[in-house]
Amino acid sequence: ETDIIEGSYLLPYGFAAHHLGKEHKKPVVITHAGSDMTRLLYSNHYHSVLKRVLISADKIITFPHGQRLFLPFGIKSLL
Repeated sequence: ETDIIEGSYLLPYGFAAHHLGKEHKKPVVITHAGSDMTRLLYSNHYHSVLKRVLISADKIITFPHGQRLFLPFGIKSLL
């Protein structure tokens, strides 16, 4: 049985991990790339859903100075 669901990159895997975590009641860990945060997250098409993915994640794995990218969303579950 799966204990944790991990999604690398926000699209498509982070979104799929978010969905599967909710469906199977499992913790979700999201890993992102820099372009996810600078290009995709602020896209008119994806902003609301990707923001939801990040806020609902149990943990987010980010690069050393990536924490500042999450401050506007109030996200504190960073590694």
